[in-house]
Amino acid sequence: RGHVLLHQNYFQHNIHEAGALWGDSHWRPADNVTDTGLPEPPPYIGDKRLFMAPSFYDVTNPKLRALHRGYIRQCLDNFADTSNVIQMTSAEYSGPLEFTQFWLDTIIEWERETGRDVIVGLSAPKDVQDAILADPERGQHIDVIDIRYWAYTADDGLYALSGGQNLAPRQHLRQTRQKPGGAAAIVKAVREYRDRYPEKAILYNAEENCPSIRDGWATLIAGGSLADVKLPRELAKVIPTMRPTDGITKGNSAWCLANESGDYLIYSLAADTITADLSQDGSRYRVRWIDVETGGIQPGSEITATEPLQLPAATNVLWLSRQR
Repeated sequence: RGHVLLHQNYFQHNIHEAGALWGDSHWRPADNVTDTGLPEPPPYIGDKRLFMAPSFYDVTNPKLRALHRGYIRQCLDNFADTSNVIQMTSAEYSGPLEFTQFWLDTIIEWERETGRDVIVGLSAPKDVQDAILADPERGQHIDVIDIRYWAYTADDGLYALSGGQNLAPRQHLRQTRQKPGGAAAIVKAVREYRDRYPEKAILYNAEENCPSIRDGWATLIAGGSLADVKLPRELAKVIPTMRPTDGITKGNSAWCLANESGDYLIYSLAADTITADLSQDGSRYRVRWIDVETGGIQPGSEITATEPLQLPAATNVLWLSRQR
């Protein structure tokens, strides 16, 4: 049906902040027929707060480690016959590198035993994400990089919580005064990882946990996947063949995707004119404007690119197609 399931193996909401969240967690020994190896009674602070994360992510605890391993394998068994499931660590994840390594090692073990391939999405704090990707063994098993817990901000800053801190992402977010960096910040983040890891898909969901705006077109134009945009069917078929391309647009408020067949997709923040330099080509191009709200096509005239083009902007998205 054209759908993808992002399967978060865990949901760490229960192990941070208000102690009541842990009260009826199925990982709590009092609510589980199995001894999970976690402390009971819970180590509440002032009968209200709880800091369970260090215990929950402690894979040196043999009893807990065995349960985690069995649970992760069950998550994989559940979707063994599907091809549209991306397995990820956890929603609201701020866990440490050691647990992320254990989670990934369990997946690799399962793949080798079963002969099946898992679509693995790495969704983690930036220091954990970068450490896994730099690992020559583990990094090659990552298929999807999910930018969810870090973002570039205004004035070219970086917002990134560290893995293993005893804070939920929203708790960390409350401590910052950094401001969203806009579309350019999204393009920078996605493009940086798109260029560094061209064989992997890049997702951008940082607006959920970071000072970041939501702009699906910025994600798409930088080479990101599963972007929150509406596309006409003709363009949706072409997008997978296109890659981020420099030299067609200028400045830091317009960007381009292109393919070898002569399709150019330009996303510009300019309100009046979109510029594209295809002068070395000299071909004739069909002009189409994409309505960013509806995904509809507004047709334009055909033009010959004998000099840099300056087109009055009908929308923020321009699609040029070389005519044969």
